Amino acid sequence: EEWLQNMINLNDNRIKPDEVTFNGVLKAHAGAGMFCAFDPILNRMSTFGFSPDGFTFTAIFTGLRSARVADVLKFLDLSESSNVELNFYHGTSLGKWRGDPKVRSWFSNRNLDINNLPQPSRGGGRGGRGSRGGGRHNTGRGRGRGGGRG
Repeated sequence: EEWLQNMINLNDNRIKPDEVTFNGVLKAHAGAGMFCAFDPILNRMSTFGFSPDGFTFTAIFTGLRSARVADVLKFLDLSESSNVELNFYHGTSLGKWRGDPKVRSWFSNRNLDINNLPQPSRGGGRGGRGSRGGGRHNTGRGRGRGGGRG
């Protein structure tokens, strides 16, 4: 974990993390069940000019196996506040959580069917509305690429 922390705390001008770097770090933390580390990582991501996008949430959702339902709902809310349009890849990345009544309710309250989410748009890949932008980590919009599904 020390290398992850060093990456997050970069003050070295030789290495500039990009969206793929941050998405990989978020996925690693999700896989390790370290959800409390997400806010500082997302804030650091923002200082580099990136906002979470569809790729970010695919990476996060893939790692939620050991999460609590409250964590899953928090990240669904964050995806919504980040203006990410959830699609087929996000739904399948949720794995076992697709069957949870609270998660299903979250989707149905937004008139979405978790088992019938749209395919991603051609231009959007597995992403959402964008990832490059400034401001708080949950308000940015722009264009960019992310870390993919895997």
